[in-house]
Amino acid sequence: IPAFFFDATKVGRTISLLARGVFSNTGTPTLIFQVRSATTSGTGVGGTSIGVSAAITTASGITNKWWELRLDLTCYTPGIGSGNTTLSGAGYVASPGGFASPFIYALEPTTPDTATWTATIDNSSTQYINISETWSAASASNTTTLKTLLLWGWN
Repeated sequence: IPAFFFDATKVGRTISLLARGVFSNTGTPTLIFQVRSATTSGTGVGGTSIGVSAAITTASGITNKWWELRLDLTCYTPGIGSGNTTLSGAGYVASPGGFASPFIYALEPTTPDTATWTATIDNSSTQYINISETWSAASASNTTTLKTLLLWGWN
């Protein structure tokens, strides 16, 4: 990510992330999707939040229901050093067969909703994108599987 946002003359560069997968559960646990930028790959719960959903009520006792997550991150303030690169991001996570109504939920850097939509990262370090899910109840039946992950840059 840093190399893409490094050029200060290219304000407004955007990275789009599209993730798809399936999930299963027992009962009706809630589920939180979170996307983070971290200096370590696969840290899951570490790093800077760049997109998080509210606690989503899931349908009861489902198996392999499709979900899709979309997040766009735009760099309006490129810079080098800790907290000197500001990203503006927003997106959604949806599952018509797996989430209780309204079936689609907003992703923003923080929850609850804010008007700022910003997160800061250290542009001098390699940053990895990590996606994690947090279940409200521990059960071997509560699973999430990532099937597709696409990342592309604009401008």
